[in-house]
Amino acid sequence: MAIAMLALLTVPAKAQKTDVFKITTGKKSMDVKYSYSKHDGLTRLSFTINGDTTVQDMNGSFQTVYWKISKPAQNTEVSVVVENGKYHMTGKIKGEAVDKLIDSGGYPWYQHIGIAAGKNVPQGGKITFGCFRPDQLDFYTMTAEDKGTEAIGPFSNAQRIKVTPTGRFAKLWSCDYYLDPQTKEYIAYKAVEGPPGTALTTWIRQ
Repeated sequence: MAIAMLALLTVPAKAQKTDVFKITTGKKSMDVKYSYSKHDGLTRLSFTINGDTTVQDMNGSFQTVYWKISKPAQNTEVSVVVENGKYHMTGKIKGEAVDKLIDSGGYPWYQHIGIAAGKNVPQGGKITFGCFRPDQLDFYTMTAEDKGTEAIGPFSNAQRIKVTPTGRFAKLWSCDYYLDPQTKEYIAYKAVEGPPGTALTTWIRQ
């Protein structure tokens, strides 16, 4: 979402951009609204899915500097900030207090690689980055690789970014993010988010 997001950084602080994605898994579907705004020179993304709310702040390179996820049904709410090259997680997980430092491994933190890929994944190349898995709240290193263009949903010529874990998990799971090849905006996603036999999940921008 590089061009659109860079433009967002130049507009007044109260300006806001909204994207709506349709999430489909098998025969079930729902809409989720992505809201972008600017504060203190950062771009903020916020959205809510099934009662769980995520907020993250990104710098001009779309590198994450702050992330908060609230899961009321699980009595979970954690925040993560960058401190001296480490990630400081505080809050509670299933009602238990948490306060710990997590080593970044020296990799950039892109909590939403779909947004960051347009500016940071070179054409025909790949990068290694870090992110927190939202369901388990564990930190993983991942690779994002440009795999050319293909069709998905209504988009006939979308740039595909393949994301896989590093190390021994690389052959066990992957997902694909899709970008508009002209604007580099995030427009779609697909993955099997479960064991073999689980229906494919897609996110398509409306």
